[in-house]
Amino acid sequence: MNKMKKVIGYIRVSTEYQKLKENSINNQIKSINEYCNRNDFDLVEIFEDNGMISNRIGLTEMIDKIKSENIDCVIVYSLSRLGRKLKDVIQFIELLEKKNIKFISLKENFNSNDIVGKLMFNILGSINEFEVNILSQRISDVKQYKKSVKAVYCGKILFGTDRIDNKLVKNDKEFKVLE
Repeated sequence: MNKMKKVIGYIRVSTEYQKLKENSINNQIKSINEYCNRNDFDLVEIFEDNGMISNRIGLTEMIDKIKSENIDCVIVYSLSRLGRKLKDVIQFIELLEKKNIKFISLKENFNSNDIVGKLMFNILGSINEFEVNILSQRISDVKQYKKSVKAVYCGKILFGTDRIDNKLVKNDKEFKVLE
């Protein structure tokens, strides 16, 4: 098998804990490198993002490289690393298809070059988005419950309240200013 001209990877961690521990980053890099070595691919660069921010610099840089250079393949460890919303992932895959660039997701074990891969991509993307929405709803429910019992539910304490252990208590001086 001939080496592909240019293969790039993309990795991301969602939480500060994952970033500090470096487990997820190291595992993603290792998996992508091993896959490329097994398949005789030439991995020229890996783009990286940290956190759940909507403006991901690594992804933007990778897209710029895809638009400006001849890339043969993009490899990710998992679809969830590429994006949380199905429409964003689909837009990315459509960009790759227009440029005739192969897409491989290692964890889900599929690529964009075959019919089954395209079907699996849509199914898994929908499931991924569903999971993200469920998690978001759970977090919202927990915050609402904590608000209702006057428990601390975020890092910043509202003006007019004090934090005592994990409870929010009215600060009379600040509350008068608010009134």
